[in-house]
Formats: sequence, C-alpha cells, structure tokens
Amino acid sequence: MNDNTKESGEHSFSFGSIDNFDEHIDQSIPHYSTMNNNIVALSDYFIDEETNVYDIGCSTGKLLKRLKVGRNKTNFIGLEINENFTKDFIQEKNLSLINKDLLEFDDFHNASLITSVFTLQFVPQKDRQAILEKIYNGLNKGGAFIFSEKVIAKSAKIENMLTFLYYDFKKKSFSEKEILDKEIDLRSIMKPVTIEDNFIMLKKAGFKDIEIIWRNFNFLSIVAIK
Repeated sequence: MNDNTKESGEHSFSFGSIDNFDEHIDQSIPHYSTMNNNIVALSDYFIDEETNVYDIGCSTGKLLKRLKVGRNKTNFIGLEINENFTKDFIQEKNLSLINKDLLEFDDFHNASLITSVFTLQFVPQKDRQAILEKIYNGLNKGGAFIFSEKVIAKSAKIENMLTFLYYDFKKKSFSEKEILDKEIDLRSIMKPVTIEDNFIMLKKAGFKDIEIIWRNFNFLSIVAIK
C-alpha cells in the first residue's frame, strides 16, 4: 500500500503510522483473510516458473510470502514506497523489494501474476488508466492481474445501506470517534470508483476476461486475464 499522507495543519495520516498494520486491516475490512485466501488459491492457475510476480503496495510483504511458498524458481517482487513498511520487509532468495512510487515505476515485465490489494483506490483517477496499461503490457499472455478495491455503488440508496452496514462491522473493533476520524482522514486520498468504471478501464487497457471473485459490502476483488 503506497504512503498516502494527508496534511492539514495540525493533523496528518499515513497507513505506515498504524501499529500492527496487518491486524488493523483485518479488523477494518470484513472477511479480509478470506479475500487473501482466495487470491492465494487463484494464483495457482497463473504463477509460472522463471517468471515474475509483483505485488503493488505490498506493505509488510505478507501476501507475497504466502504466494512464494513452494515456489523457488519464480521471482516475487514487492513494490512499496512507505518506509515504515519496508523496514519490516525481509528480503530473501527470490523475494525482493522495490522502494519506489507506483507512478514512477515502469518495469513490469515477464509477469505471470500482478496483485494489488487496496492500493489503486489511492492513486489519482487521472493516472489509473496509464497504470493499468503498464500492468497489462508487463504481463505474459495468459497472466493475470488480481486486485482488490473499495468501490461506490451506482445507487445512492444502496451506497447508504452498504456504508452503514460497514460501520456496524467496524464498531466491533473501533470506537465511533475512531471510525469518524478515519473517514475524515481518507477523504482527500481515497478516490473509489464504481465497478463499471473499473471494468471500463480494464477493457480499455486490453483485458478481455474480467470477473469479480470476492465481494463484501463495498469491498471486492477482481481478476483480469491477458
């Protein structure tokens, strides 16, 4: 997850400043662990030997390490700009880290799988199409881009329902003040779009086989195959 920080005089927010980040995300997104399990299971259909696997916004590298298990002839590469995450990322044989902003990274190549878990929603909308095209071009034929996003509903009525169901979920782990403060912090840095908008951008990038593989409230995962 990229280092997206809001500065407003006295208050700033960064995901890298959160203690126990992996636990925090598990408490913030319903059935987050199930979503990750789905990505790991689906990866078996795409990861090939002597190819590259990239995780965009890899944070602590937890997903990459799971994808790497039992695969010694594939290169696993994390892309993460937040130094608070990267200091905890342990590089090892065929597992490496690139500390660079996604907007400045142009070296996706020989990729059988590229993943992105709740990162693109923090990229300015004007830049997302170009990033998806870089991802598509970096994938081998038959390779896949699997990503997770928070989306907005087309219907305002349904959006309102899903939002308050989500707040009910978060109240199990966070106070009402913490929930409200987080929503305020995210206003200027998180720019979700609709499912339809995501599909349009993916198709424009060149992807043809696109499917939702997991969803809970406004959170979903999509697989797009080259």
